[in-house]
Amino acid sequence: MQNFIFNPFHRIAGLKALGLGFLIIVITALFAFLFNTHFPGLLDIKYGYKETYGFLNFLSYGIVNLMSMSVFIYLAGLLLSKSSVRFIDVIGTQTLARAPLLLAPFLNTSGLIEKGGAYLLFKYLEHGHPTSLSRVEFILFIFFTLLMILLIAWMITLMYNAYKVSCNVKGSKAVVSFIIIIFLVEILTLYLNHLAQLFLLNL
Repeated sequence: MQNFIFNPFHRIAGLKALGLGFLIIVITALFAFLFNTHFPGLLDIKYGYKETYGFLNFLSYGIVNLMSMSVFIYLAGLLLSKSSVRFIDVIGTQTLARAPLLLAPFLNTSGLIEKGGAYLLFKYLEHGHPTSLSRVEFILFIFFTLLMILLIAWMITLMYNAYKVSCNVKGSKAVVSFIIIIFLVEILTLYLNHLAQLFLLNL
């Protein structure tokens, strides 16, 4: 069971993983729309943007992040793997690897993470407006923030295992190349998502 949670890609890959993963991305976008949850970068979860976003804005996050990661993984596989690498296997497993983000919107159903972020910004950076948190709210804010970090860590683990399986890359070569890919794609997706949101907001 533990192996399936962190590495289901020996059982689910290719078109099957792509179909299931894309369904999860669509559902994630729906809940993100309902609970004002944004994914402006590959590893970023943000809450409480003030602009009015439509469903397509939230869906675009998943598509931009997925395609950017899949292309970089595929190119790395072509360069580093001695096996034949298929793009359908890469994008299928990377799509499914984003499944943990389905839970992220539910961490902000009460608006507590958004409120906690505003509290910290004003208290330590004097930015925004005064916001008060009770002791219980602060404890819950810390708890939900830790859960958010765990979701991101789970997703990274899945993306790494998807990379190893779909491209048949192992050892230090896999670790070093994956770290470089994560760094580059994080920067790229922050830029591409910014452009995509500007475009969609002006439609």
